[in-house]
Amino acid sequence: MLAGMQRKDFVRLENIQWHGVQINEPDWENLDSSFIAVSLISDKASTECQIALGDIYIGFNSGNVSVIASLPEPPTGMSWHRIADTSLPFPQYFQEHGLFLNFAEGETRTYHIQPYSSILLEARTLAEI
Repeated sequence: MLAGMQRKDFVRLENIQWHGVQINEPDWENLDSSFIAVSLISDKASTECQIALGDIYIGFNSGNVSVIASLPEPPTGMSWHRIADTSLPFPQYFQEHGLFLNFAEGETRTYHIQPYSSILLEARTLAEI
């Protein structure tokens, strides 16, 4: 799980994408904005790890209303899996093996993020489950 985080240099500037509720549109100038998300893009060319590395998406909602955040496309052959959602009760808020988020072909990928909560998603192949 989260194998890409075990590397010494897992985060480089070219591997970071910031988001607001829309993909690649962080709302840096809005002082009232209560949502920010980041994608950590896996280095697919890395030879340090022999398993398929998926991207990671982390969203933070510090506001008192829920937001519907657009999710980036996962890498080819992978799907988003929910690892953590702090709005869920114990023990559902964390799932080591992730919960597959099923989106229909062509469906807009979004996630409903509750007030005062955060989520952690990892792109995985179905074979990794």
